[in-house]
Amino acid sequence: MVRACISAGRKPWRKREWSTDAVPETPRFDHQSAVDDRDQLWPLLRQLPPQQRAVMVLRYYEDLSEAEIARQLGCSTGSVKRHASRALDKLRQNFANPTANPQGGEVR
Repeated sequence: MVRACISAGRKPWRKREWSTDAVPETPRFDHQSAVDDRDQLWPLLRQLPPQQRAVMVLRYYEDLSEAEIARQLGCSTGSVKRHASRALDKLRQNFANPTANPQGGEVR
């Protein structure tokens, strides 16, 4: 407690925390929109080429590093980065316009 008080005293007055009566609004997490986004994402992932899809799943669902993904897929980390970059670009494009796929049909 003493150290916290001394540290607080050393901070410039502009950077100190001040208590107030008003509690700031906290953003509420909308679980339903997260589920909807996830449901919308899976068909888009299926449209990716196998290597890009594998990189996306290993990176964002399995939480592996680029080096671990490279070992799993038997390729270089540069290839993993390239596949991830291209997949993210394609997902961004298709997520913005979910009804169109590269072949011109509708996603089901």
